[in-house]
Amino acid sequence: MRMKTCPICGQYKLCNRHHRFPVAVWGQSKDIIWLCLECHQALHDEIRQKENLILRQYPEIYIGTLGSLIRRKNDTRRTRKRNAKNDRPNGSKHYQNPRSNQED
Repeated sequence: MRMKTCPICGQYKLCNRHHRFPVAVWGQSKDIIWLCLECHQALHDEIRQKENLILRQYPEIYIGTLGSLIRRKNDTRRTRKRNAKNDRPNGSKHYQNPRSNQED
């Protein structure tokens, strides 16, 4: 955070960086502006409202994304189970304590 003049409200205040294009969507960029905390929060609130409006107009985007996420999570769980099963000695389905075969 730095003391800068916010381009939205014009006040000289403590500002933080705002990526003009979302890193999650477009990747890293040096296209950054400095916004005061209040304007930065207001900007993100407005962006979120517009994104929600788009999702309400095109629910298939949300439903498709949700379905993809569920499928990926289920695939990950299946892979973990399969890997755990393959890590067991002799391919057994149950854990066997290696000390249980020892004689007293």
